[in-house]
Amino acid sequence: MAPTSPSAHQRRILVVDDNEDIRELITFIIRDAGMEAISASQGDQAITLLELHPVDLVVLDVMMPGKSGLQILSEIRQSPHSTTAALPVILISAKSQSEDVERGLVLGANSYIIKPFKSDALISVINKELHLEQAVQA
Repeated sequence: MAPTSPSAHQRRILVVDDNEDIRELITFIIRDAGMEAISASQGDQAITLLELHPVDLVVLDVMMPGKSGLQILSEIRQSPHSTTAALPVILISAKSQSEDVERGLVLGANSYIIKPFKSDALISVINKELHLEQAVQA
């Protein structure tokens, strides 16, 4: 049974991944945890969704054609809107070298998850990041 707390239902997560199967899997995991998920398959679409819909967190693939996840992360962090610039961002990638992880964190990611991942690990990181955001706003 999905959580019934109002805070879980009010959470909207943006999932950005060019791989449809991965994007649908992450979206399913988030919805199964009682949160709302919206998704984008490319960088420009993700930026547009961020401008149109308030979200609480972004799950962002690093390796995508066109605009990479790191470029999208940079755009988020440089946003003139303080709420967008401060969004928690979880990078997700098959790139598992310590340099890759460090680069993502230095560019402003809150967390970095290596593919393949377990659904409970993803939800644990999302919950951790949402809790940190709540603590900052309190």
